Amino acid sequence: MKFLAVASVLAASLSAHAIVIDSFMAGPYDSGSITSVGPLFTATQNGPTTDIIGGIREVKQQLFANPLGTNGGARMTVGSGVMAVSQAPMTDGQYALFYGNPGNFLNKDMSAETAFQFDLLFNDLAPLRLNLRVGTNGFGSSNAIVNLPVVTSGPQTVVVPFAAFTGAAQWNDIDSVRFFFDTETSGDFAIGQISTVPEPTAFAALAIGGYVLLRRRRR
Repeated sequence: MKFLAVASVLAASLSAHAIVIDSFMAGPYDSGSITSVGPLFTATQNGPTTDIIGGIREVKQQLFANPLGTNGGARMTVGSGVMAVSQAPMTDGQYALFYGNPGNFLNKDMSAETAFQFDLLFNDLAPLRLNLRVGTNGFGSSNAIVNLPVVTSGPQTVVVPFAAFTGAAQWNDIDSVRFFFDTETSGDFAIGQISTVPEPTAFAALAIGGYVLLRRRRR
């Protein structure tokens, strides 16, 4: 019983302190087939702040190559907990997710977090390059670049530590978060929830506090 009580508190502390960047459960989106090379396509979706940090998601898509023209192209969709990109053969592009802007700064304290976590559901070609960028108004930005692996037989969790970022952003006041996905030619990928990873010390403190509380209630 004691083990179950501590485990329950640990689970509660995880859900309470991990910041959901995007669950992809709100703000459904479907770009349809995009075939034009060069232009930047932008769209905005709204949703509860429990599903989308800041309540607003901005998606950006740009094709760099599409030799098949109207018979090729790419499609980006969001819904039911998944953000997916599908590219026709020989199509190559960049797909981005923006959170926070000058009219809607996030003002989010992430100093008690240690990393961004991605649920990578599918990626058929490597590397899928992910450029992560966070910014603080008046200070500047910090970024990190990672290569995401091939995933074809089940989800894989990808963690990008804040320690991997370089730049001037202040983690106790993050105003914007940007994710840029650069695919391999013809590559398709899908991701589930994006969130943060809290400091382990915060878990321990909350678990101990919860355990003491449970002991006191039993007395």
